[in-house]
Amino acid sequence: MKKITFLFILILFSIASIGQNLQLHYDFTDANSKNAEDRDYMTATFEMFKPDKAGSTFWFIDLDFNGPHHEPNLAYLEISRDLKLWEFPLAIHGEYNGGFMYHRMNYGAHFSNILILGPSAAFELGNVSLGTYAGYRYDDYSREGIDFQWTGTWFSIIWEERITLTGFIDIWSQDDDYDGKGKKAVIITEPQIWYNFNKTFALGGEVEVSHNFIFGSKKIEVFPTIGAKVEF
Repeated sequence: MKKITFLFILILFSIASIGQNLQLHYDFTDANSKNAEDRDYMTATFEMFKPDKAGSTFWFIDLDFNGPHHEPNLAYLEISRDLKLWEFPLAIHGEYNGGFMYHRMNYGAHFSNILILGPSAAFELGNVSLGTYAGYRYDDYSREGIDFQWTGTWFSIIWEERITLTGFIDIWSQDDDYDGKGKKAVIITEPQIWYNFNKTFALGGEVEVSHNFIFGSKKIEVFPTIGAKVEF
């Protein structure tokens, strides 16, 4: 198992070497949340964004180092493609989300396969780059009908290129597994701020704010991190 874990991390580092950035965050626990009392762990994020003549590709992989010996116990992948072969400002957005986890109580689980398809747009507002898409959200475990998702993203570099402000907000519908029937709206946003020492290295962090995202929680959850980022 240790050899498999090491090989998996090595492969991810190889992938990241051709990508855009590597982030390492320390996730603070929340003593006021019974659903997130064990968040004292590190999260590594491998992220890439690449525009081209036919649109753009974005992907990231999260690894949570929350195992009994601080080894990775969760991996989550998101990969998307915006296709634009015309002058019209809207593109076609296709996205896949999925992953798996291994719980400390010695059982494993996987996340649902999520597919999203719909229109997207990207534009500039002053020195802020904005992106948005909305579309049909397919969940292979959904039993209560059709789901949809809307996402907004932002990116800006200010103060003589020393400060980077970036992040996203997601709002989607899904089955309400906690109540056992019907739908619920899930909201999650993760604004980030980074201080850029140079074009390669930055320190900062993010704040994860969510509602109906943490299983068993109906309140707004707030989880801050501190982190370091290396651009490739």
